[in-house]
Amino acid sequence: MIDKVLFLGSKNIGYSVLEEMYRVAPVSLCGIVTLNDTINDMSYVSLFKLFAASKNIPIHLLDGPKGLNSIIKELKPKLIVVVGWYW
Repeated sequence: MIDKVLFLGSKNIGYSVLEEMYRVAPVSLCGIVTLNDTINDMSYVSLFKLFAASKNIPIHLLDGPKGLNSIIKELKPKLIVVVGWYW
């Protein structure tokens, strides 16, 4: 099993995939990156935040692509799963 998996995603589809990833391999997740899109009616950012807090997984909220490279360098994931990401 791969450890140190970083999840990059947003919206309903991203949240559903994140839940399933955690169900299958809870210890593999090293972080969550999602969009700070609270002004969007389809936003799931509050659910992502609750999920991360309840599972004690670090979460990073981005307003755009800037800052993503530094998060990846910091966490050094072996795999990045991307679902519902704009950039």
